[in-house]
Amino acid sequence: MVRLILLLLALVTPQEPPAPPGHAERVADLLAAPRSEDAWWRNTLYQSITRLEHAPVQLVLPAWQALEPAGGGVGLANLILYCRRHGLPLPGERLGEGADPALERALAAWGSGDLEETRKRLERGAAAWPQDARWAGNLPWLHGRPPAVVESSATARDLAQAVLAARGALD
Repeated sequence: MVRLILLLLALVTPQEPPAPPGHAERVADLLAAPRSEDAWWRNTLYQSITRLEHAPVQLVLPAWQALEPAGGGVGLANLILYCRRHGLPLPGERLGEGADPALERALAAWGSGDLEETRKRLERGAAAWPQDARWAGNLPWLHGRPPAVVESSATARDLAQAVLAARGALD
C-alpha cells in the first residue's frame, strides 16, 4: 500500500517545475532580434528570465549575457550570480568592475570555500567603496562574528542572521 501511494505521488508531482507559459517563447523572440540599447527590450527580457530560474541553462544564459553589456555593473553582477547559482564558470574579470560585480565575485569565492580570497576581496571592496555598507557588513560574518550592533533600519535578512548568530545557530 505504501509503495502504491509513493508511486502515485511520484506520478502527480512534477519532477522539474515547468517554465511559466509564454516566458520561454518571449525570451527566444527577444534574443532573435536583440536591441540592447532599447530600455523596453532590456526590461522585458529581464522580467522574463527572472521567471525562468529553473529553465534550461541554454535558454537562460544567453539572455543574461545579452543584458550584461547594456546593464553596466548590475548586468555583469546578475550574470555572475546566475553562473554561481548554476555552477557555471564565472565570466572573466574586467578592468574597472563596479561594486556590484566585485561583490558577487567575493561571494562566489566565499561560496567555493576560499575564505582567504573572500577576505581579500571584501577588504579591497570596503576600501574602494566605503559608502557601500554591504562590504563592511559581510566581513564580520566571514570571521564568524555577528555585527556588534544591528541598525533599526536593518533588513529582515540582517535581523534574522543576527538572531541566529546570537542563538549560536550559525556555528
